[in-house]
Amino acid sequence: DPPTLIIGTVDKFAMLAWNETSGRIFGKESDFSPPELIIQDELHLISGPVGTMVGLYECAIDLLCEDENGVGAKIVGSTATIRRASEQVRSLYNREIIQFPPPGISASDNYFSFEKIDDPGRIYMGFCPLSASSFVTGIVRCKAAILQAAKALQISAENEDSECKIRDGYWTLIQYYNSLRELGRGVTLLQQDIPEWINSRSKALGIERRYLNKIDELTSRKRGDEIPKILEGLDASLTTNKSKNGGVFDSVLATSMISVGVDVDRLGIMTIMGQPKTTSEYIQASSRVGRKDHPGLVITCYNPAKPRDRSHYETFYRYHNALYKWVEPTSVTPFSIPAVEKGLHGVLIILLRHKLGFSNIEDIQSDDARVEQLIEAITSRCISITDSIHGEGRGEEVSLNLRELIELICSGRKTKWGTLSNPDEDQLMIANKDRELTSKAYVTPTSLRGVDEECELSIEEPKQLFEGSN
Repeated sequence: DPPTLIIGTVDKFAMLAWNETSGRIFGKESDFSPPELIIQDELHLISGPVGTMVGLYECAIDLLCEDENGVGAKIVGSTATIRRASEQVRSLYNREIIQFPPPGISASDNYFSFEKIDDPGRIYMGFCPLSASSFVTGIVRCKAAILQAAKALQISAENEDSECKIRDGYWTLIQYYNSLRELGRGVTLLQQDIPEWINSRSKALGIERRYLNKIDELTSRKRGDEIPKILEGLDASLTTNKSKNGGVFDSVLATSMISVGVDVDRLGIMTIMGQPKTTSEYIQASSRVGRKDHPGLVITCYNPAKPRDRSHYETFYRYHNALYKWVEPTSVTPFSIPAVEKGLHGVLIILLRHKLGFSNIEDIQSDDARVEQLIEAITSRCISITDSIHGEGRGEEVSLNLRELIELICSGRKTKWGTLSNPDEDQLMIANKDRELTSKAYVTPTSLRGVDEECELSIEEPKQLFEGSN
């Protein structure tokens, strides 16, 4: 039976050029029809270097999804934080945008959707320790108070279940950091400074202190098999206490990884260390709390020594009163010169292998009319996008690059498409790690995320400048 649902990430588009059987996804070499519907979630993330490469490779995806009548797939994009969506969609998909639901008379009710006043929602609070002896001291006291406050919530015997549920929403403190370096400092504070302050204050106030027994992080430093276990552990609550990882998290430290795909209803409190780089990231990260069961409290901790943090603290109310107004526009330039140099040949190779079905590179002829149609289709897309966005087309340069690749293929100097294992000089494509084979070969990406240039670093013994010197 044909697949009814295919789930994948856009950065894997690059492997279509390397995998000879990947054309089956689009109905090639089979009796199945190509995909008719593409759903792109988190559209605002398809921007920057990744979005630029995705927009370039979308040219191949669009053509592969066309049926025998030339009708392509319908694309549905979803996002909560985006600006200048029409320009981004034009750059990515070369299509006009139709917004759904359309804007109505009232921002809270446009007939297709409405704002639920009864939902808990979230409230933002700014914290800038101006009077503390240091920023670190203020952060330690702030987080210690948050963690101890959940323990100090009184639970009566007659309402134990309901009140324990309230406590559970604020038991796990989510800490958001803008970099791994800052997160490393946060781990140190949780291991020593914060527990010491909790202990001293609980003794002074004569209350039962809270112990931090379970702490973890949700970052790129974790292995792929560890992340699902952490997400499962976040679902463990004080009311059920059902978790294969043993107990309820006291705190989880995270970077931008938490801003996408973490949908845990019980989370109610978060601290954000410093203003994130973009407003969209700020909205996405803080939206992890207050999603359903508990009202969310987001405490943004500003460092008074940083001018940007101090500026955001001074304009805190005005900024948060119109938060979506400050969302930055995204940038996608699929036919810019660096993008064309890195990925245009990969687009043509994908279409030659999967659109026209050339399994052997030696079967391609320079006078093949179908090859000429591919070149014209890619060039036409380039002109359409660059003309509408930038006012000047780059079709001539793109066409010249494509024809140079066809000339190399038809010259007979390359007899293989290329493989990632056992590469040799006869390959048309080589991976970035095989740069010693770059003689008249194309460095082709294996992922659209790793688009930066790589270089090798070797350590040599220092030469003696003078005889007998150390």
